[in-house]
Amino acid sequence: MNSRDLPDDLIYLLVKGCFVDRKGAADTVKANLYLLAVCQRWRRVALPIVYSTVAIQYGSDPEDAKEDNKVATQRGSDPGDAKVATNLGLVASAGCAQAVGRIEIRVFHAVDPFPGLAEVIRLMRTAAEEWSGARTLAISMNPDTRVFDKFKVNVGEYEDEIGRTSAGLAATMPGVRHVVFDEYETNLIARELYGQLAAFYSGQLRSILSQHPITVHPDCTFRQLEHLQIRRQCRIGYQHPRVDPRTLVSLCLLGWPPTHSWAPFSADCGSDTIEFPSLKRLEITYLDPLQVLSVAVISAIDRILETAQGSSEVVLELDSMPLRGAHEFMARTLVTELLIHSEVTLDFMLGLILGFPSLTALTLSELRPEAISEDISVPGPGEASLVQPLSTKLKRIHISTWESDGIKDKLVAMAKYLLLKIPTLTEYHSKETPEWDILEFVDAYSDRYPHLDSVKFSLCRNYL
Repeated sequence: MNSRDLPDDLIYLLVKGCFVDRKGAADTVKANLYLLAVCQRWRRVALPIVYSTVAIQYGSDPEDAKEDNKVATQRGSDPGDAKVATNLGLVASAGCAQAVGRIEIRVFHAVDPFPGLAEVIRLMRTAAEEWSGARTLAISMNPDTRVFDKFKVNVGEYEDEIGRTSAGLAATMPGVRHVVFDEYETNLIARELYGQLAAFYSGQLRSILSQHPITVHPDCTFRQLEHLQIRRQCRIGYQHPRVDPRTLVSLCLLGWPPTHSWAPFSADCGSDTIEFPSLKRLEITYLDPLQVLSVAVISAIDRILETAQGSSEVVLELDSMPLRGAHEFMARTLVTELLIHSEVTLDFMLGLILGFPSLTALTLSELRPEAISEDISVPGPGEASLVQPLSTKLKRIHISTWESDGIKDKLVAMAKYLLLKIPTLTEYHSKETPEWDILEFVDAYSDRYPHLDSVKFSLCRNYL
């Protein structure tokens, strides 16, 4: 069949499969302009896909300042020499503003991001009065950490500009349902602005994904939120935004201290009641080892798991966990995915699997290689294994090990043992630091395990 005869829906899928979405507005714009040039014959199909995202980048990363960026640029009169890389004008001239579903804004600045944001708002209003079709807003404000300490900023000096800018962004994009604050290195001004911007959408937001805390007024409640992910990585100064727990489907709290309050998730402010009737995924990463976690914290997690009757995916991540205290969690029947970043033995790993009967995925960052005394020969057709299998639902194992004496033989034996011990496994991923010939290593795993769909060994020095 000639390409000219292909139906539009098939062309759409082909072009969409080639769509390039890279980190950074400039790279995304440039890559998709190349794609559009290739697809001239199919412009009616390619345009809405290529222009489904508006990308605006104000300024440039100091580390990339020497790179020559030839993407369509415009210079704003107010910010002086700051360069704006964007496909905004192309989207508007192509008449594809209604096809835009995602708007990505990235601002590089010293301390004050407002000149850049003002230029972004001006450009967007020039292209269209409002972008009501955009459902996802992703903002990244990148302060130059060489200029200032990100935590030594007087937010009060910028209070009016924060309010004016957040209101301007919300008015330009009134239909937003999902916000993404995707930058680790930011300052207190940005966190305050993100919080006020999210508050403008509090009655309609479906998801908040933030790589750092946001500052939200205590009276603001997100009543339609289904997905919340906030990375905190600090011990003081922030609490969760208030969320109606009845709508929450996914809750991911990364890097939080065990002293954080669950009150923002209670049905009534100040109440001890914690119920998430729609929760499907719970992921928590604490800054402290398990021995520091109070009985109240463990009790709160218990209540969440007990009331989330619809839960199908509950993730518990324990960083630097002293395993002597792990028995506190052993009876959690709803946990489906467990991640542990402390050294564990093979026996303890098997105990964890038995202690979590609903577990389907297990990640261990420091599994200690051990010699296996049992017969781990692979049974032939019609023969039974001499290894007694575990009664479990576990399907995925990701492990990383430390190098030690005789690690090669131990790793090979341990892999064979686990694949016989856990017949439900469909994925076995081992990441080690071997020092022997890679071909010899691969040959050692030549035995076949018919129940496995995926066996992966990453020979590198990175952790999981």
